[in-house]
Amino acid sequence: MPQSTLQQRLPHDKVGRLEDRIRDDPRADTEAWWELVQHYKDKDQLDNARNVYVRMLEVWPTSPAVYLSYLDLEYSDFDRNHIDQLFSASLPVIPSLPLWTSYLSYLRRVFPLVPDPQGDNRKIITQAFEAVLDTVGIDPDSGNLWRDYIDFIKSGPGMLGATGWQDMQKMDQLRKAYQRAIKVPTEDLIKLWKEYDNFEITYNKATSRKVLQEQSPHYMTARTAEKQLRSIVDGLQRDGGGGAKLLPTLPPLEGCEGDDAFAEQVMKWRAWIEWEKSDQLVLKDEEISLWRKRIVYAYKQATINLRFYPKIWFEAAQWCFEQLGVEDMATHGEKFLDDGLMANAESVLLTLKKTDHLEQTMPTDGGDEQIIKNGERLDAVFESCVKCLYDLNKKHTERKDRTIAEAKEHFASLPPDEADDQQAVARDEDDDERHGDESPVEKPKTRAEQLQERINAIQSAARIQNEIMKKTISYVWIAKMRSFRRVQGQGKPQAPKKGFRGVFAEARPRGQLAADVYVASALTEWHCYKDPSALKIFERGLKLFPTDEGFAIEYMRHLLFAGQGDVVNARVVFETTVTKITNGKGITEQEKKAKIRPLINYMHEYESQYGDLAAMKKLEARMKDLYPDEPEVSRFAMRFDMPGKFDGMSVQLILSPAQAKPKTTFGAAQQNVPMLAVHGIAGEEAMLRLGRNGPYMASPKRPLEDDTDADTPRKFMRAESPLKGAAGRRVQGHVPTGSTSNPVTSTGTGGTITVNSGGNSGYMTKSYVPATSPAYNAAASAPGNPTAPPAQSQFPGEINYLLSILPPAHSYNVTVFLPEKVLELLRYTNLNRLVR
Repeated sequence: MPQSTLQQRLPHDKVGRLEDRIRDDPRADTEAWWELVQHYKDKDQLDNARNVYVRMLEVWPTSPAVYLSYLDLEYSDFDRNHIDQLFSASLPVIPSLPLWTSYLSYLRRVFPLVPDPQGDNRKIITQAFEAVLDTVGIDPDSGNLWRDYIDFIKSGPGMLGATGWQDMQKMDQLRKAYQRAIKVPTEDLIKLWKEYDNFEITYNKATSRKVLQEQSPHYMTARTAEKQLRSIVDGLQRDGGGGAKLLPTLPPLEGCEGDDAFAEQVMKWRAWIEWEKSDQLVLKDEEISLWRKRIVYAYKQATINLRFYPKIWFEAAQWCFEQLGVEDMATHGEKFLDDGLMANAESVLLTLKKTDHLEQTMPTDGGDEQIIKNGERLDAVFESCVKCLYDLNKKHTERKDRTIAEAKEHFASLPPDEADDQQAVARDEDDDERHGDESPVEKPKTRAEQLQERINAIQSAARIQNEIMKKTISYVWIAKMRSFRRVQGQGKPQAPKKGFRGVFAEARPRGQLAADVYVASALTEWHCYKDPSALKIFERGLKLFPTDEGFAIEYMRHLLFAGQGDVVNARVVFETTVTKITNGKGITEQEKKAKIRPLINYMHEYESQYGDLAAMKKLEARMKDLYPDEPEVSRFAMRFDMPGKFDGMSVQLILSPAQAKPKTTFGAAQQNVPMLAVHGIAGEEAMLRLGRNGPYMASPKRPLEDDTDADTPRKFMRAESPLKGAAGRRVQGHVPTGSTSNPVTSTGTGGTITVNSGGNSGYMTKSYVPATSPAYNAAASAPGNPTAPPAQSQFPGEINYLLSILPPAHSYNVTVFLPEKVLELLRYTNLNRLVR
């Protein structure tokens, strides 16, 4: 049994416990890093704090939060050598607004403007402002930076409005600064425009209107863009400004804690990038270089804050490579890939993107010497990823052993009598609860059983993780073999020009390979070179993976359809693999049947298409023994499967039109009650409505609103309320004066509603005579009362037929979904996250 790797730390050994946390999970446990730094600061151990900062920068070399915190430490002693070194290392690679603003403040402290008789310090600060604005002046939060720059110019020598050369120079600088600032969508844009407008009107009365008219479109475009951009960037967790100690963290697994918050951040970063690409500032036609610069800046901000999310690095590099013919864009793309691989050395995505880009750009002329160099460049990228994956797999194994050791130590530390006492108490409680019930109850698990259950759970999770790592490692080896075949051909192991054979020879002794590597190597030998060594590779793989059903199927497919078609050996492979799976240990019978299923289905498909009846019947008998619950007809139908899985045996052919007559399902059940309306009221139909106290009609003088549950119930409308004047004439509509119109009558189960609009008045009455009484029938058949037409189905015949074959609702006896829960699920489902 492996010994526990836990270090026994004393309770007051805070540094040791924090170091253990950092060693176990350096990229995820950010709190341990900050606690360790703060501990050394509190103890006034600044050198130790500096060492921790250096280690942090190895994990987060582009984190503004680490550099700003480190600079705060150095500002306390104001060691200019250390400060200059930090700025020299950070500024060229981190376009962070808080970091560059800190640099500007540092320079203004080092080079004061008073006293500055020669103006040298002002020149230095001016150059610094230009450098800072050129780097981060397009940031959405750079409004304060532009404000400081304008105030800095105002504080310079010269007087606004005067006519001296220094005064005019100051005017020009200030105007240029304003015109640059109003084109950038920042939070201070409106204030800056108002200041600029006042500046032009005050000091440039002659041409101020013309100048402002020229600049106004730029301002309006930036103002509209700022509103759109602000709604996107609000809520982004950025940089480390304002003293925030935010560090990029590893993305949570799907369905685990923090995955929704992380997905929301990713969505916001992508939304900012897509907004920049949409060219809302209208730069693409006239200032395309600025358009590209803004997109690259957004990508850099995203990669700084999503450092351990490989897809954002991939997207950044891909966009740069798509800008064909722009040399600096290709350089940016390569930089994104290199930095992304430095942050995510285990990323298969970035590794394959890097090697793909190398293949596309590497020279092809120069003979074998150039081919060998090309292979060496590819090898360096692949090897970095493979080594990281092997180290990660080793780390998982060590963590599993350490977790098992911790579990054993925990159970061993329990007092000897604790488990027995717990079981005795549990038995007493069970006896009290049963009250004479003699049915057996489950006995409490012993301490050994609990320990074994815990160990089994740990090992089961470790096996799943190991299988994923094995598949990932094999995936990279296969990609490397294919890449080397394209660059160096078949090659030879242990040779400078090793080719894909040399890669396969390298992979085998390093282990942790899935059967897919052997399948890929064998099929490459056969399809690319028709080399008979493919069979040897398959034979070797069958010995290494005797129960891998996927490998056996590929081996059988190769035997059956490559070359002459070796049916005999294919059947041998099938029987050998099935026997190995059946006699295997460590898996349940259900798992064995699941592994045999694809094998027997594949062999049955071949026998049914190209074999004889006896072999086919023999397989079906085995299928019946293995899967007795399957219907016989399904096995019989498998003999005649076609591409597309059309089942010709179960289709029902139409022999006569009488078989497809649609059912009439709604005709007798529906009653078509016409909607009553009085035309001519305010140009619309006055609908007869049913309120709480009976039917009513909205007055043309003041139409009534619909009743709601929150309103007070309306009073019942009085009968024979004549409408006089213009309202009455609108009710009459086209009816001439002195003539009468027939009343409109609606019938229902509760009585008769009549609307009269004759003469100079309009009113409504309701008769409560039951519709089923003789009096009602007599009234309904009276002259002037038209009868409603018979109800007809409102659906086409095809729909009626479909509805007729559906089972009735009362026959549904499975799970019933609550409508309100379904609507709640649909309302809060994040579709953007699902397609990610």
